[in-house]
Amino acid sequence: MSFKSLEFLLFLPVVVALFYTLPVRWRMALLVLASYGFFMYAVPWYGGLLLLSTLVDFLASRKMGRLTTKKQRLPYLLLALITNLGILAAFKYAGFLSGLLFRPLETIQYSSFDPLMDIAIPLGISFYTFQTIAYSIDVFRGKQKAEPDFFRFALFVAFFPQLIAGPIERYATMQPQYAGLNAVRWDMGRLREAWYLLIWGYFKKVAVADRCAEIVDVIWRSPDTVPWWLLVAGAVLFTIQVYADFSGYTDIGRGAALLVGVRLSANWHRPLHAPSLNSMWQRWHTTLMAWFRDYLYIPLGGNRRGAGRTVANILVVFFISGLWHGAAPTFVVWGMATGLWVVLERGWMKGVPIRLPTLVAPVYTVLVFSLLMVFFRSASLYEAGTIFSRIGAFSSGTWPSSIQGFSAAVTLFAVAILLFHDTWKEHINRPRMPFVRLAYYTALLLLMLLIGNFGYHEFIYFQF
Repeated sequence: MSFKSLEFLLFLPVVVALFYTLPVRWRMALLVLASYGFFMYAVPWYGGLLLLSTLVDFLASRKMGRLTTKKQRLPYLLLALITNLGILAAFKYAGFLSGLLFRPLETIQYSSFDPLMDIAIPLGISFYTFQTIAYSIDVFRGKQKAEPDFFRFALFVAFFPQLIAGPIERYATMQPQYAGLNAVRWDMGRLREAWYLLIWGYFKKVAVADRCAEIVDVIWRSPDTVPWWLLVAGAVLFTIQVYADFSGYTDIGRGAALLVGVRLSANWHRPLHAPSLNSMWQRWHTTLMAWFRDYLYIPLGGNRRGAGRTVANILVVFFISGLWHGAAPTFVVWGMATGLWVVLERGWMKGVPIRLPTLVAPVYTVLVFSLLMVFFRSASLYEAGTIFSRIGAFSSGTWPSSIQGFSAAVTLFAVAILLFHDTWKEHINRPRMPFVRLAYYTALLLLMLLIGNFGYHEFIYFQF
């Protein structure tokens, strides 16, 4: 079920109404059932995969919790890892690996996979897999007690506001909130905050991301005919599209969760204001980057084993990040190119970006990030190569007739609102008076209804 669908707009108030009217002892069961219904709405058998991962991690962690040494716990950790990563690999990487094996050159250049192995990817599988893996590893390390209540753990894995596209939460953060569901009461201040998050999330999705998508799609449809500067502008608009789309999903999820008294991680900290690419990755999808730090980068040695090992560890993290985002050569190259630029900033270019003037540094960051995102957006390395060659040659071209001037102006106006909102939070961040906040978010709601693109544009990260 999509947050943009009419079904969800009916589903959410029903769940919230039942949450506050049913006996409090039923709240856990209600949210688990609602979450599975949300997940299984389009494809019912997805629920079986989710339940399998939940059962394996729950039982393996319970067993690890009864054992005293890591050597004794290791087989059960391996069981959880092999199950979760095996399911992820089977559904997400089978076509890519088959293509590399049987048609390597075609697969690498054109992202052409084996159609027999190109299986539909269950929604949210990358997100909830990483979340359950983190829990099992924490129990193995002794940092987290094994949860004895199956329904509480099932809610942690399946909680519908963050199931499909994160944030990737830690059990230590969520367990006290789920344990305290019975104590949640109707609170107007919290509900007002939830309402503002929902409005801002939907505004970012339909008024910013989906409007940017209209222009970006046209540019990428015929990159060999548009001028070089429009390709650069399209790359920047795509970065804004992804940011507004993904952070919009997060805010909608945070608002939905807050309606039932659960606080999710913000996950985004105004990345378009970052003074360097390193800083941007500390602000962009923060729960995923924290996952890579704690369960990959630090176990590999982090920055504790010399400069060469640090560089290697950074590149491994971004290589895995590329694969996590998609089973295609374009994502791998995007990850590796991003990792190399991060290494350059930390090494040979150390200190250069953050010494730029305050207003210039974010422009540098967004431009570099956007050019790297060309690999992310392109359907193949061949297409990405075409775009970079035209940009590098300052090639001329024609303005696409399907991009209307008024529509482009409305898109830029919506982007300007996004930048104003983030700039206020970044540099001023003074609390507005209640009536000012109410007027501001009411105006956003009306503006969204006026200029929003309510066509079918699914959330980008649903595919991951």
